[in-house]
Amino acid sequence: MSALIGSIFGMEFFRSLFNRPRRGKSLDSIPLDILVDHIISRLEVKDVIAVRKCCWGLYKVTQEPAIWKRLLCRYQGPLPPMPPTRRHLLGAQRSLETERLLTRALSFNKEWCSDVPSTFHSYCLQMWYQVYTVSILPGGHYMMVSVSNKAVTRFYLLLYVLDYDVRIACPLAQVEVTSKAHELTAKYMFINGVHGIAVSYVRRECCGPDAWRDASQFSEKHDIADVQFRYESATFFVSLTTVECLVDMAPDKGPKTPEYHEYLLNLPEPFRKMAAIQSGSPLLQPCLEYLDGKPYVSLIQQPENIVYKHLGRRSDPWFRNHLLPWFLDCDHTVVAFRNLPLHKSIIVVKRIVTRDAERKHSLGFEIYPTAYEENADIDSIDGQYDYDGTFRSVCISELHYPYCHDNSRQTPADLPRGKHLEPPTVYIYCRATDPEALKLLLMKPEIIDPRTDTRINELNFTHSSKYDHDWRNLVYPPHTYNLSSRFTDVFEYPKSFGAAYILPGNGRALAWTVGPDDRTDSPNLRNIWSFVRQPLQGEENDGLDWRYFRRQKVEKRRESFASVELPTSLFDHFEEYGVQTMAWDETIGRVVAVAANDTCLYIFDFASTPNRRVTLRTRKEIYDITGRNTFYTL
Repeated sequence: MSALIGSIFGMEFFRSLFNRPRRGKSLDSIPLDILVDHIISRLEVKDVIAVRKCCWGLYKVTQEPAIWKRLLCRYQGPLPPMPPTRRHLLGAQRSLETERLLTRALSFNKEWCSDVPSTFHSYCLQMWYQVYTVSILPGGHYMMVSVSNKAVTRFYLLLYVLDYDVRIACPLAQVEVTSKAHELTAKYMFINGVHGIAVSYVRRECCGPDAWRDASQFSEKHDIADVQFRYESATFFVSLTTVECLVDMAPDKGPKTPEYHEYLLNLPEPFRKMAAIQSGSPLLQPCLEYLDGKPYVSLIQQPENIVYKHLGRRSDPWFRNHLLPWFLDCDHTVVAFRNLPLHKSIIVVKRIVTRDAERKHSLGFEIYPTAYEENADIDSIDGQYDYDGTFRSVCISELHYPYCHDNSRQTPADLPRGKHLEPPTVYIYCRATDPEALKLLLMKPEIIDPRTDTRINELNFTHSSKYDHDWRNLVYPPHTYNLSSRFTDVFEYPKSFGAAYILPGNGRALAWTVGPDDRTDSPNLRNIWSFVRQPLQGEENDGLDWRYFRRQKVEKRRESFASVELPTSLFDHFEEYGVQTMAWDETIGRVVAVAANDTCLYIFDFASTPNRRVTLRTRKEIYDITGRNTFYTL
């Protein structure tokens, strides 16, 4: 161990540090291998960080990878996701990556559930483009951004790497698109034997008598009845092998050097187009998921269709599932959906309006079976309806299943016999307007016994006997979802809350609020709120006996909504110029926000991360400020 550490930091440095005469009871008088293997590795994380502050020598010792990997193996809670490649196996991780993974897992939940959540670090990233939409990959390693030049005549998708090694952010690749890309979503996927990042978006073009107009000049956030549009949803795929080659090259040679350009010419083109779906009616909410063990993109085709396209077969057509209405005398419009990939079904939320003079509004929650590889008209198998009040918007949380073909995590063979993952809970967030409130609907999985339950042959359940299509069925017990067992919580907003925009999560969410009458594309920010659903009586110990990645304990606080504390200068900036877009990664507590007509992108971290002095190869140097609430300029 001493030789290994010496090879990393320099043997002469450690000889001079630990071979000098010391007092008999000083910590640095202990042999280095004993200090690492038998003392520091047995401490808690907070104690290791405290030891690090003692002196420069112990600061270097606490960066030894073996210390943090042993601490990580002892940790029993959920961890942020990692890119699904062998590069991120525990044995291949560097000290900084392991330390970042563990400190985020320990600090984010506690900070977000506190009475006054505040940022640990804030960053300002100069993009040199006009930013429209941002999508963060789970775990915060990569970020996709939809941008245009300042003249708004050329549009691009940019891929950024975040938190690699000691750098904060670095652009890797871009692809030009025909018009402004919105509804941007990105996810790690395994397609045709290759690990990569799938990116899906929606764009518009004017057609018919309005074909001469530029669709990018119109707002995508509001319905425009006076202009006729044609919609297209495109999906690109970026190989993680190519991405990691770009990451390794970026810090060594600058983008303007001949060596860098020669290196890029030998790499394959990063973005490959996998699918394109065109429609004369609006396309919304593209979703990337493994369905029946295969990679698919699915999205809403309003008013009442869900379309599917297999990403592994580019020549195959896309298929439409028409969701037959339950009430024939009403107009139905799908506003949100979420695939249940292990059940071959979907949860759909519809806005239902009667056709009489009163035009009464209601919200329908329905479950439909699906047909991924054929056009079909489908009846719902379960439904519940809310007739009270009107709703401004509805969003459904992501169901965090394990990645297919994950090379960085445990496989089903790692589970003990008889032990399973805990099936995810479905959270549906509804913004009610009469009165103003947040309605949270929970659909908890119902565990069934395949030997005695008569529903074993129904469509909306999962069982390990189906693992030949999707191995993830092995790691979950037989379970089903049904709307009759849902729970509804109503949360009234605090005073001076305003109109809320919800970024959903599993039990916790982010809400940013604006003035109640502000309907602009970039409304002025009033506040940012942390939302945490407090467990009801009897739920505190529910599910804590699961062996594999226990559910993270929810810290109790006085109210479900708590105002988030941001740096004053940044809050004033968004209050004055408005918010163009905001995104967050619920796994690590990272929030990304962009102001209107601004080329800067702001990153807020609500989880503690290792803070080491670095210099970035960017257009500006990073200003390293130690302590909490640090602000960096890139």
